[in-house]
Amino acid sequence: MASFQGQLLKGGQVLYQVSGRLQFQSREGIRVWGGHFTLPLEAQSLELGPYRLALDDGRSGDIQIDSVSAKGIQSMAYFQGLGDLQ
Repeated sequence: MASFQGQLLKGGQVLYQVSGRLQFQSREGIRVWGGHFTLPLEAQSLELGPYRLALDDGRSGDIQIDSVSAKGIQSMAYFQGLGDLQ
């Protein structure tokens, strides 16, 4: 898994600065990606669904947040990539 920093967006609006880990895999010849990132504890109520992840290295991609849970003083969101990370 590779570490990253970036922004979580919805409708073009930046919701949170995030840091987390990305994982890339090949399934039946198709490259898929996903991972997790930390959020402020108040983001624990973040709705599941589609968002955009913009990484500080210039890459970005659409994601589907599958779960959000409290981890100490932060929240942790788990996601799957939708399409390419470019």
